[in-house]
Amino acid sequence: IDLKKGFPIVTGKQIFFDKAFHESVWIMEGGTTTKYLNQHQINWWDSYANDRGELGKVYGYQLRAFNGTEDQLMMAIKEIKANSRRAHITMWNPSDLKEQALPCCYTGITFVRIGNELNMSIDFRSSDIMLGLPYDIIFGALLLHDVADFCELNVGKLKMNLNNAHIYVNNVI
Repeated sequence: IDLKKGFPIVTGKQIFFDKAFHESVWIMEGGTTTKYLNQHQINWWDSYANDRGELGKVYGYQLRAFNGTEDQLMMAIKEIKANSRRAHITMWNPSDLKEQALPCCYTGITFVRIGNELNMSIDFRSSDIMLGLPYDIIFGALLLHDVADFCELNVGKLKMNLNNAHIYVNNVI
């Protein structure tokens, strides 16, 4: 997806951009409870949370506090600014799987800087084409835009590698 041509939003179904935006903010800020999500009328995580709204070591934790210490987003930004090929984030942490309400569907994010342009690739272990993927595209585009802006680079292409793409029976007409 070439982000230089515009911001990608799937138009074959109704998309609630404000919910996608706030879920992205929640992840990028390291959120692990439903409190912020519910304040923005995002309820799809509620069924996975415990009675206190806790989701465990999900996306936000892995991004901002991997193994309790590593802010992977800031590490990736540092690598991008150094023009390094090591700007990679991993959301898949086997030691934390038992402490996650739902294992992360996208497992790796790699940034590739070419001159003043930043590209990004996201690897998915699982992708719900009808429900999740349209929002994952928005998340990826927002993340790439934010990181490129922070690094004072131009956005390039967003690549998504779907290893297990599926459509659930209740989404078939």
